[in-house]
Amino acid sequence: MRDASWYTAIHPSATISPLGTSIGAGTVIAAQAVINPFAQVGEHCIINTHAVVEHDNKIGSYSHISVGAQLAGAVIIGDKTWIGIGATVKEGLSICGDCMVGAGATVVHHITEPGTYVGCPAKPLQRHRGN
Repeated sequence: MRDASWYTAIHPSATISPLGTSIGAGTVIAAQAVINPFAQVGEHCIINTHAVVEHDNKIGSYSHISVGAQLAGAVIIGDKTWIGIGATVKEGLSICGDCMVGAGATVVHHITEPGTYVGCPAKPLQRHRGN
């Protein structure tokens, strides 16, 4: 696969700022998504319908920003991280790689440990063992 090239698909209704924005190879930007100035989106990402990636965001490769998710300014998302439908991430925060943020969650603190985070405010999902 050394000579493979990847197609980057951007829906015509998506809004992408021309000011310092970069989109990695193999990334898909869906309908009505917004990517604002100086945002960097890695390779093989999905920025889904109506998602908002604000200014100065850095989205790691193989990440998925789901339908209607909102990332405020200067947010950093690690590689292989999934932000669920309608989730919100407060400005200036970072989320490490290999994370899942649940649907509708609100991230108000940095997330430094891989895992699944849910709720408002987002907290690690606690799994209970049945007896």
